[in-house]
Amino acid sequence: MECFFKDPCFSHEEEYRVVFFQHDIDHNEAKYNQKVLFREKSGIITPYIEVRPLTSSKKLPIQSITIGPKNNVDNAQVGLEFLLIKQGYDSISVERSRIPLRY
Repeated sequence: MECFFKDPCFSHEEEYRVVFFQHDIDHNEAKYNQKVLFREKSGIITPYIEVRPLTSSKKLPIQSITIGPKNNVDNAQVGLEFLLIKQGYDSISVERSRIPLRY
C-alpha cells in the first residue's frame, strides 16, 4: 500500500496516482496482457499502460509538469519541453522539483 501514498514533502505537487488492476471481475488476465507495455530505465523493467485523453479535444488537461530530481535535469527539461511543443502543448509550465536528489 505504501506506493499509493506520497511523502508529505511532495504534497505541493498536487499529483494524482493512478492504479491499474490487470484482472477483470472474472480474473480474465489474457485480455489485458496486450495493453500492458514495458520500458527499461537504469536496468529496471517497468510495466505501464498508455493513458488516452477523456475529452473530445484529444489532449490531456495538463496544466504543469514537475521534473523530479535527477543528474541530467537540464537535458530532461529540454527534451520534455520539445516533446510538449511537438504534441501541441505549448502553454504547459515545466518546473524542476526542489526536492534534493538522493541515491
